[in-house]
Amino acid sequence: MLKNIKRRIMDFFGSLFTVKVLDKIERYLAYAGIYEEPKEWIATHILLVIEWAMLGFVLFHFYGFFAVSRHSFATYANTVLLGILGGIIFGFLSLGIMLFNLYHKMSDRTDRVDNSLPDFLMVLSANIKAGMTPFEALKNSSLKEFGPLKEDVDYIITRSMGTISLSESLEMLTRRTMSDNVKNFVNFFNHAIRSGGRIANTLEVAADEMRETKDLRMKLWTALRAHVIFLVFVVIFALPFLLSISSQYILIFESIRGSVDSNDSNTLLINPQINVSIEFINFLSTITIIGTCFLASITIGILKDGKLLQGLKFAPILAIISYGLFVLFINVWEVFFGGIM
Repeated sequence: MLKNIKRRIMDFFGSLFTVKVLDKIERYLAYAGIYEEPKEWIATHILLVIEWAMLGFVLFHFYGFFAVSRHSFATYANTVLLGILGGIIFGFLSLGIMLFNLYHKMSDRTDRVDNSLPDFLMVLSANIKAGMTPFEALKNSSLKEFGPLKEDVDYIITRSMGTISLSESLEMLTRRTMSDNVKNFVNFFNHAIRSGGRIANTLEVAADEMRETKDLRMKLWTALRAHVIFLVFVVIFALPFLLSISSQYILIFESIRGSVDSNDSNTLLINPQINVSIEFINFLSTITIIGTCFLASITIGILKDGKLLQGLKFAPILAIISYGLFVLFINVWEVFFGGIM
């Protein structure tokens, strides 16, 4: 019975998407190493989004009830609207986290495939030089040390034992990874098989080029590491330090303004009519910290991996540390200037 209910839910959510979209989702899941039906994955994650949206509605709705007891202008209708807003925020936030998690798995698996591909090509070249056929060489080159690449190679070997040829199976390999290196390997390997070229030498040259490219990227990252360290220092220390000073300045300014006579014309320069509260400054500082950490994490991702979204995983860590230091600096300044004033 439960299986029938689960199947109906999967079919319902799956019917919301076209076949083309389902095929694309299936390919993305294969990129991430997730081997399950697209309909099941979609249904599971849509239900999770709905659960988070309901949680956001409940939390914001109860927060609205507390607001009713403090503010006479708050009504039940406003609490419902606030709950709907919370549900939308939590829903989109959970959806974004799930999609980013999928992208991170896709990118991580692609990196692991790229790292093991040069060694795989060298083993494949050695097997071909030993007199094996391309199919036998592929089969014997599938070692467990190659991780996700072994899974993909085993998959195409299994398919090659059926009705499709080795070349067609290799083409299927490109649908299981985002790696451009794998796609290039499949293209020249198929071409070498058809033309009868010197496959072993070609594989060795390709492996050497991949290693040289990886070494160049590592050298580039080493050269840019100092800039990244400076950027992190600015974001997690210098930024909250300066923002806390601006917050404390507003407190000192309000204290001085409250101690002078507003009717005295001589105090006009130190008692201007500026309606800026400390709460607004702290709120603006928090938004500045979150936005700066977001941009800094994107910059780190571009410098480190050449991928914009790869750096987003650093954003929460940077934001938490930066905001924590901001609160710490505010308390330090309050103790320091409180003793003076």
